[in-house]
Amino acid sequence: MELDSSYIINYFKNNFPNIYLDNKSIPEPFIGSSKIKAIVLGADPSNITYNKTFKYVFGLENKDSQYFSPILSNLNQLNIDLQEAYVQNLIQNYFNVETSKNKKWFECALIWSGYLKNELDSRFSPEIPVLVTAYEILKVLIGKVEIKKYKAETIYTNKIIFDKDSNLLNRKLISLFRHPKYLLSNWGDYTKVVKSILN
Repeated sequence: MELDSSYIINYFKNNFPNIYLDNKSIPEPFIGSSKIKAIVLGADPSNITYNKTFKYVFGLENKDSQYFSPILSNLNQLNIDLQEAYVQNLIQNYFNVETSKNKKWFECALIWSGYLKNELDSRFSPEIPVLVTAYEILKVLIGKVEIKKYKAETIYTNKIIFDKDSNLLNRKLISLFRHPKYLLSNWGDYTKVVKSILN
């Protein structure tokens, strides 16, 4: 059965009422106005610290969004303009628990992954890669067991790109973590490899 977002939302309301945050809408994906070169994938829109909801993912209704600035810095290093990107979250609804403290996050993300695959396949060629902004996302898309072989720093040091046959989205996955340690300005060799794929 092909999942749709309303089915997923109702499932979470009924099965995870303690963590599901009942908002009237979920953030829309940001769709660049130029030819799309990459899909930028966030974890989820929950923002407990600032208690904000967004029109677009990462608050991209504001071109100077503080939530997206580390990712934008990395895109700039890759010579990818924001207008050449499609930006979406793996989990598209809000929770009242931040990602790292949400014990149901993996299970919820796994449910959303099927919907996300259909969404991306309906919009883009399978050759368009996914830039993954958090290690937790890789755990879902590649699998908890398989990803144990690859620590975050190992991925960057060894310039590892995940082949489309290795993950649930069936697209090339490229790590583009938003943590300050992984700003591409600090990882020149890794940046060269990623640029060669995207350009």
